[in-house]
Amino acid sequence: MLAIVAGTGLGFAGTASAAPYDGVAPQGSACYASRALMRQTIIKYGSTRQGDIQLWYSLRCHTVWARVVTVDAPRVTGRLGSRGFVVRNTDHAGQMCNVPVGQYSCLTKMLYDGKVTSYAWAHTNGTNYGRTSNY
Repeated sequence: MLAIVAGTGLGFAGTASAAPYDGVAPQGSACYASRALMRQTIIKYGSTRQGDIQLWYSLRCHTVWARVVTVDAPRVTGRLGSRGFVVRNTDHAGQMCNVPVGQYSCLTKMLYDGKVTSYAWAHTNGTNYGRTSNY
């Protein structure tokens, strides 16, 4: 299965050998209980902070996920709001989340990250970007 994220040129593909955690929500799992914030980057528009993109890692499950936190909550359904992404470098598999109207954050689903590196990136309003370094 391959999904293309519009406007990014990024194809997200899963692999059969990727482990049972790919695509699983971290909240409420043993993976979430053993989480650590590994990377965080500010999302900016010029010099104005729009939010943060965070890369989380589970010490127990060896999984990663992204969390995007915005300064302002999206107010209108259907407008391009804030999105967070986590990408595994070896196969470019990824997960995405959208910040819901009236909320300030979202979490992607997990990717297995044992013995490889991944990164998180986000955009707000389709133009303001932030990307973590690899972990």
